[in-house]
Amino acid sequence: MAKHTAQAKPSPKPTVWTSTQCYVLAAITLIVGIGIGWLLHGSYTDNNSVAAATTSSPSQPSTFSQASPRLTVADVNSAAAPLLAKLQQQPNDPNLLAQIGNLYYDSQVYAPAIEYYQRSLDIRPNDPDVRTDMGTAMWYSGDADGALSEFAKSLSVDPSHNGTLFNRGVVLLQGKKDPKGAIASWRELLRVNPNYTDRNKVERMIQEAQQKN
Repeated sequence: MAKHTAQAKPSPKPTVWTSTQCYVLAAITLIVGIGIGWLLHGSYTDNNSVAAATTSSPSQPSTFSQASPRLTVADVNSAAAPLLAKLQQQPNDPNLLAQIGNLYYDSQVYAPAIEYYQRSLDIRPNDPDVRTDMGTAMWYSGDADGALSEFAKSLSVDPSHNGTLFNRGVVLLQGKKDPKGAIASWRELLRVNPNYTDRNKVERMIQEAQQKN
């Protein structure tokens, strides 16, 4: 899954990863074979492109390949051991909690991802990147309404948050069968950032949604 942060808002400082953490994330990525999906994952992201779009059914929120192996929670717990050990020493570090959430998210184990994102937000509630990631994890868990609720909270903090606007459009289109709402969200995305790198891609998505009106 591609990872991006909106250009229209100040970007969070890049997270410094230890070699152990990088190894863990690389191992998880290789094992899972994560596919590219619709939604943007915003907690530790580049500032430019949106993810490549696929044609997922509204009743099938996850756009990951069905052939991709799923790790169990126990598998990811084992891979996350270095971060979890660090968390014992820094239980109130919102960045660390979000990193652990990202690990579970990228392993497609969404319930723990949501838990760690929520713990991060309990400490730092006005983080639209983590809020959007949690909403996206809810969507992949089949909770479109929960996702939209989190996206609304994110936009109340940062109305121009590109990742939130993009993801809200996806959930409105696929989860709520609301192409008009999706189009409005994507148009707002392009309005607040007219120089969006993947503007042409978003415009194509708008055109496809218009055909469903």
